Amino acid sequence: MAMIPFVHGQEFRETIGNVTTTPTAIASYTGFDNNGILQFSGTADLRNTNTSNGYWNASGTGNVYLSKQNVYFRIDNINTNGIAMPALAFGIRKAAAGDNGSELVIEYSANGGSWTALSMPLLPTGTADTWYYRVVTGLPRTSSLSIRFSKAATTNFYFLDDIAVKTKTKLYEDIVPTTHIYKTADTVNNKLDIFLPPDRPGLSPLVPALILFHGGSWTGGDKSMLYNQCQYFAKRGIVTVTANYRFRNLDSTGPAGTREICVRDARSAIRWVKLNAATFGIDTSKIILGGGSAGGHLATMAAVNEADNNDPTDDLSVSTNPLALVLFNPAFSRADAYSLLPYNYIHGQSPSAIMMFGSDDNWKRGGDMLYQSMKAHLGTTELWVAQDQPHGFFNSSNWVFPCNLLADNFLTSLNLLPTNGYSFPVSTPGSYQLQLQAHSAHSGSFRETMQAADSNFTAQVYRYDNRFANSKLVFTGKANVNHSSPSSGYNNASGGSNISLGTQLSYFQVSGINTTNIAAPALSFGIYKDLDSSTASDLAIEYATDGLNWHPLTFSFLPDTTNSARWHYRIVHGLPQSGSLSIRFTKSADASYLYLDDIAVNDSSAYASLHIRGVKWRQYSADEFLQETVDWWLAKPAGSTKPAVLAALATKANAVVFRVDRYDRFKSPQQTNFDKAMNDIVDAIVKAKNGNVPLDVYLWGRLWLERDGGPNFASVDAGAEAVKDWFTTVLNKADSAGVLDRIKGIALIETNCDRMFDVKDYAKRIADKFNANSAWNDSNGNPFFQTRTLMVPGAGFGADFRNVDDDNGAFFEEMSKRCAHFSFIYKLMRGTHETVTAGDYNNVVVNGVNRTWADDLEKNDVTFSVTDRMAYLNHFGLSELTNYVSTHRARYPAACNIVFWGDKWDGISQTQPLTRQAVHKLLVKNGGDSAVNTNYFFDLAACPSPNTSAQKFYLLDSTLSPNQVPGWTGISIENEWDAWPTASEGTMPFYETAGNTQGGLLARQTSGLFDNKNLLLNFGGTATVQNTVTSTGYTQASGGSAFKLKNTASYLQLNSLNTSSLSDAGVGFGIYKSDSLSNGLGLTVKYSTDGNNWSALTLNSLPTGTGTEGWYFRVADGLPASTSLHLRFEADSTGIDSFLVDDIIVDDFNSLPAESFARRSYQKIMTAAGSFDDNNAQSLLWKVAPNPIDRQIVLYCPPVKKALALILSDMSGATLLQQPLAPESTRTTLSLEHLHLTAGVYWLTIRGEGILVTKKLIKL
Repeated sequence: MAMIPFVHGQEFRETIGNVTTTPTAIASYTGFDNNGILQFSGTADLRNTNTSNGYWNASGTGNVYLSKQNVYFRIDNINTNGIAMPALAFGIRKAAAGDNGSELVIEYSANGGSWTALSMPLLPTGTADTWYYRVVTGLPRTSSLSIRFSKAATTNFYFLDDIAVKTKTKLYEDIVPTTHIYKTADTVNNKLDIFLPPDRPGLSPLVPALILFHGGSWTGGDKSMLYNQCQYFAKRGIVTVTANYRFRNLDSTGPAGTREICVRDARSAIRWVKLNAATFGIDTSKIILGGGSAGGHLATMAAVNEADNNDPTDDLSVSTNPLALVLFNPAFSRADAYSLLPYNYIHGQSPSAIMMFGSDDNWKRGGDMLYQSMKAHLGTTELWVAQDQPHGFFNSSNWVFPCNLLADNFLTSLNLLPTNGYSFPVSTPGSYQLQLQAHSAHSGSFRETMQAADSNFTAQVYRYDNRFANSKLVFTGKANVNHSSPSSGYNNASGGSNISLGTQLSYFQVSGINTTNIAAPALSFGIYKDLDSSTASDLAIEYATDGLNWHPLTFSFLPDTTNSARWHYRIVHGLPQSGSLSIRFTKSADASYLYLDDIAVNDSSAYASLHIRGVKWRQYSADEFLQETVDWWLAKPAGSTKPAVLAALATKANAVVFRVDRYDRFKSPQQTNFDKAMNDIVDAIVKAKNGNVPLDVYLWGRLWLERDGGPNFASVDAGAEAVKDWFTTVLNKADSAGVLDRIKGIALIETNCDRMFDVKDYAKRIADKFNANSAWNDSNGNPFFQTRTLMVPGAGFGADFRNVDDDNGAFFEEMSKRCAHFSFIYKLMRGTHETVTAGDYNNVVVNGVNRTWADDLEKNDVTFSVTDRMAYLNHFGLSELTNYVSTHRARYPAACNIVFWGDKWDGISQTQPLTRQAVHKLLVKNGGDSAVNTNYFFDLAACPSPNTSAQKFYLLDSTLSPNQVPGWTGISIENEWDAWPTASEGTMPFYETAGNTQGGLLARQTSGLFDNKNLLLNFGGTATVQNTVTSTGYTQASGGSAFKLKNTASYLQLNSLNTSSLSDAGVGFGIYKSDSLSNGLGLTVKYSTDGNNWSALTLNSLPTGTGTEGWYFRVADGLPASTSLHLRFEADSTGIDSFLVDDIIVDDFNSLPAESFARRSYQKIMTAAGSFDDNNAQSLLWKVAPNPIDRQIVLYCPPVKKALALILSDMSGATLLQQPLAPESTRTTLSLEHLHLTAGVYWLTIRGEGILVTKKLIKL
């Protein structure tokens, strides 16, 4: 909470005392009321004739006489620092009937030197020798104020008395209200009192109206209870109203026996005021509602729910919606009917609101709920707390003024109260301070389990009692929380309580969801139906980003088969990114009951199958993958597990797979080499974790469970135990090193089981074996695979899935209980690598022709068409597999995955093109021409293709060394790997001069010769580095080497650039052209955020003609904010032009050096100075971040031509920081650390000629 400080100032009233002699010189007079506190001086004299009378506080004693031109009366040493709204009041007597007082000059000074004129309301003409009372606003808050009265002419003369400086509202006589009957009901005349502003001449201009309702537990009280508030705000310049209403009759039934009767009358009062607004000079577009305790409830209900609780005799065309609410400890009961609880009706058009509570108020919980609901819909809402105060504190003598002052400040910020020249905000006096309650907003993903309840509750009571798991979200609805039929049967079912939707139009709504940082938000939930025949088609799911406009979402209906009355699981895609998202479940019929549980919003990737694409680390040619960007590291040795290589992988991949073998598969000395390989794997994981390398680690083993129809182990259980043993050593090492959590899954490559039944049996047993080892449980006690992925291949050699769907999904349900994710591996193996010529594989009849694997599928004979090859593969159950996953995926999304595993030695890359097409069409296109199953699969592809994906999957094989892979060369001395620099995404600005030596990119990169050698993978392409024509002629020219782009499509590419911290990223670079006819546009600069999709930047052309050869400097903006940006300089594909590039700079565009020719200027957001405030559209151009503030803030602003001043002040108005804002600035950083700011509210003012913008800042 942020506390507002306050320094009590000096209010005074000066009656001039008892002047005994007329005239008396001011200098010799000691009878001033404030003598010794204030200083009095002047050339006027004091008199006791024509004493004051006729206004409300006339003292009738001595007075000041201003008779001649330039005579004056001055008061010094006035301290207004602690006065909320300092204003000046005085009595004035004129002598001439035609005088309007314009000869009187009133001025103030804060330094005794420079004087500022104040404006006094003119006196009426037509009457002579009369006293009048005037209030003048516009005094500043300062510790040393001077006020001077003087005459500007000699025509008239004046007497002054009862000079006072106080907060404005204390300078007026109490207003006498007028009473009106707004409604007669049940023989009772319901009345309201109206207070008009005292200093408004007539009924013009129209002003806002504040309508207040008293408290009294809905059974008592009177409108006079809020007279203090009415007096205060009427004196501030608006019409105020306080109304009575009928009380709840506890002995009655129907509306009269509930709070509904009170709400009905409150609505009637509001409508009466609006219908009679012209009589009182009210602007009906600026209605404010408020009240205390029960009256706060009535005001809020009138504001947010117009559909219910209306008197049918009212003119219902008159809206009761206000612009703002002022609520003094409003009372909302958990036991009220749904239609009487305002937080059930908060939406995108809810009014701005301020609430004040005592910390010891038992009703505060309801206020917190309303506050949270309004904040969830991005409303302008403040909640202030008075420490250790009870319910009703706001009306006690010490708290009335502080509470009124806070409401005043709030309404003034909304332009609903006049500023009268005051500097807002204002502070509360003395020790009577309220604290601003911080709002703790929801951020990111969530999962709501409804927790566990011992009985049934309504959703509103459940929320009031703070029983939901996600306290930062807002839960509303006409639904019950049910504690029977706990959820079960789907992955991570929480059991416990759930939401029950039974009747038509029952609904449950979750609001305040923040998905702005979720790339592709998706909804998931468990759903139970009580009838087999129900498909849940009567359930509507919708979302809204403003609480008003709802958009439907679609989900897969439930099956209506026998025994389908149970829990199901559904995932719904299509949610938007929003800072204020609401999701609503509504039942449209009474046919059956539906229960909901485990409602969650996550990124779609959390629900998607394992989607990973990349290469297996066994390629012998860089040409097959990412040749353009990473050819330099792809040629490194296969067994490398050092951190630099992992970090390099992380710039392109989201996962890495290490191969694990048994010790007897290593060359002599076997155990030594085995230990070294396992240690290398764990060492790499440790260094990746310590270096924050964002890679998921998987382990895979190539072991046979059953081969050639005969068991390789004594039993299936022994085979499963052998799988666990295979990985035990490396898992134990990882556990001891504290990195077991970084291992995300286990993959098996071969089983050679003959039947899918055996594959499934193995999978369950393997998961159980790993889960039974409690040493591998995580810190929360979860068994190994319950937080990881298990992948197993199909029968045969991994491509046989016949009869896979022989259990109606029971296997997926079993795996969902055992694993966080499960996937079948579909693996094609080369016939030359494993013997696949026997049995079924050699006797498949397709279109009457006997086809074999080795002689037909492995050949590219066009007579064996793609369609026929699909038929061959389907013989072994490929279509059965895809149909199996499609059928059960909605219920078991984490368990229904297919991994396509292919590699250089025995996978898709070695099959013939026609076979590859057949596999792709079956797996991805489901037999058609359009990709329909891409969300099911992740591809482990190794086929040549220039098309790459942002997500890659890499395999590092611990058993290989560089010389075992043909064509692979690289660093072979181990310590050379450790000497490599670690990868870094880098910080801005980025600046590269190309160094001072020449050569190829690869050699220079690996030798660390570039300026940015800390950026691993930063340089790639076909450009070279030369130092024959050094850069010159522009400010940043470094000389030395430059990048040479020559011949067709020559390019230089920079990767791993982090521009996420830049508000307007741009690039600048030196460019040399040797041809006088070249305009430089043969060089294209492109960017990409994924390495695949490129966009070109717009550049100015170079001058052409004789003598234009040479170096220039060019700049371009438009680079996106990205944590991994690719930037490419590419020569014209015609090969006509060649260029040199040097001094590449990436920074905020406004910070880049100027072009050495015709630099493009900003299109000005504002071409001339204008006026700004926080409530007009242009003010939105001024942004402050972060807010709540921390050690420093950044001001983003339009480029204004004139110099401005930045002023940071606290709530007392004291200036804490002041600095200039240079013309044309678009971003300025203010360091706040040296100010040692305490928690509170602060104001940043941008001020200059014709410009005044104020931003509210919060320090928590």
